[in-house]
Amino acid sequence: MDGNRRVHIAETKKIKRKTKEKSNLSTAYIEKKEHTGILKKKESLQEIPQSNTDSSPHEENRVLDSVAGSGEVIQASHTFSDEAQSGPGLDLVSQPEDGEGRQEKLNSSKTWESEGRSESDFSEDELPGRQVVDSDYDTDLEMNDHKWLHPEKYENDTTGRAKYIKACQDEGVQPVRTFLHNMLEEHLVLKHHGLGPKAMKALAAPLENNTSIETIDLEGNWIMAEGTACLCRVLRENVYVTRLNLSENKIGNEGAVSVCNLLTSNRHIDHINLAGNDIGNQTMEDFYNVLTQTGSALKHLNLRHNNFDDASAQRFKDALVENESLEFLDLSWNNFQSKGCVLLAEGLKENVGLKELAVSMNGFGLDGGKALGKALQSNRTLYKLDASYCRLPIECTGEIAIGLMNNDKLGVLDLSYNCMDAPSALVILTGLQKNDSSELHFFELGNTRVDLKFKEVADKLSEERGLVIQHGGVSEDYKSQITELDPMEAFRRDPMTKLKEWLSNAGYRLIDLMRTFDKDQSMTISIREFREGIASTKIPLSEEQLQILINKLDKDGDGEIDFSELVEGDKTHRKNKREVDKFVKEQNEKEKQEKLTMEPSKK
Repeated sequence: MDGNRRVHIAETKKIKRKTKEKSNLSTAYIEKKEHTGILKKKESLQEIPQSNTDSSPHEENRVLDSVAGSGEVIQASHTFSDEAQSGPGLDLVSQPEDGEGRQEKLNSSKTWESEGRSESDFSEDELPGRQVVDSDYDTDLEMNDHKWLHPEKYENDTTGRAKYIKACQDEGVQPVRTFLHNMLEEHLVLKHHGLGPKAMKALAAPLENNTSIETIDLEGNWIMAEGTACLCRVLRENVYVTRLNLSENKIGNEGAVSVCNLLTSNRHIDHINLAGNDIGNQTMEDFYNVLTQTGSALKHLNLRHNNFDDASAQRFKDALVENESLEFLDLSWNNFQSKGCVLLAEGLKENVGLKELAVSMNGFGLDGGKALGKALQSNRTLYKLDASYCRLPIECTGEIAIGLMNNDKLGVLDLSYNCMDAPSALVILTGLQKNDSSELHFFELGNTRVDLKFKEVADKLSEERGLVIQHGGVSEDYKSQITELDPMEAFRRDPMTKLKEWLSNAGYRLIDLMRTFDKDQSMTISIREFREGIASTKIPLSEEQLQILINKLDKDGDGEIDFSELVEGDKTHRKNKREVDKFVKEQNEKEKQEKLTMEPSKK
């Protein structure tokens, strides 16, 4: 059969089917359709005026389209007219037939069906004359043609699990069970799962259409720049994910550029963590563009433990001056020296949005410390400042004191493990005391030992304002307690003695206890780990005793206790015990001699 002829016949049957089905709609069904918004216009069934049977097929199609577009329901004949049998046109007029004609057509239809012949069995000449019956058009009129032609775009797997498993097969990696179980949760946490670039590619596939996950935490998976680029590509149009943690993934400068491009196009991600990724000055211009773009949604940026230095400090300063939306910035453990730190402090001075700033483990020095004090004097939004391990000397404490004297917003200040002593710590505290509007409620001095005067002022501020101050203990107070006691009593009150007594009763060695504190098996224990370990074991030590113990064990004052320091502390304690035992023995011998001397005189 000619191809055009087949298409012509198919179109004819389709129009005939739709017209026939519409003519059979009941009044109740029409009202139901109109109520649901399917019909555009509600009218009762009307008979279409009889049209000229000599009209062309094109004219008949135009009439059908016009009526259907108006939303009205039309009636149509169930058979082809004589003219329609010789062409593709349809007779849209309901034509009455006498009983004999109708019965003849029904009999003809039944005859063909009784012969067991289907439509495909008819020849080209027989097909136009074949009587059409209802069973030929048992088809869903509401079939979505686009869905029928493109089924791959309408998959039933709305969770994305099948897509993820298929992606894993393509990349040759094993599916992550945790991901499969949490694809519909708000928080996806896959810390230290060893994903790598290939597994990251597979994992990114279902994230493109995921509407449940809002937080993605991929810390420590080494997805590299390749995996980062893939993830950023699928998240570019995602409007659900708002927090992304890519710390410790070795993404490098190339991966950081991919993240910056993502943040430029996606205005929904407001928290990003890129700590420990070997990112350096080459990406500073990209971060500057992210921080200064109009309508930026970014509020939290963590660039801790990367390779930025003084060469990028100017751009960071410019970004801090221009940006008003960023609330948290962590630049700790980078390579900024005095010159770069001065620029960072100047940026903080003019910033009007930042609430938390961490710059620990950078070389501020004297000039950077003075600039930091001036920034505190002018800034009116910063709530928390971490400037620990910044080599702040004694000479800059005056500027910091003046800054605290004029600041009424700062609530948390960490100046621990800097080059300060008891007098310089007192200078800072005195400046704070003179500011009646100060909101500072936590002041960290690390292992800096203070004097009795500092303790007196600190106790007063604690009572009046609820200020909490952490320091390395009161030197004079501790010494006076030791001198007032005999060596045996002092040894008994020694925190190290109490610790070893607890270990003896519990059946532990000191080395065993320290290994339980060392969570990351690094052979060193941070001050935080040590405090948390003591608290978890419920060893009966007061805060002051705990701080004294820390000072004894942390010989070099670096904020960590390694096993060599632990061994040295234990050795010192054993030596003290021998000296105390010797002292007690001498005292007993002395008392015995005195007793023998007294006895003859009595006689």
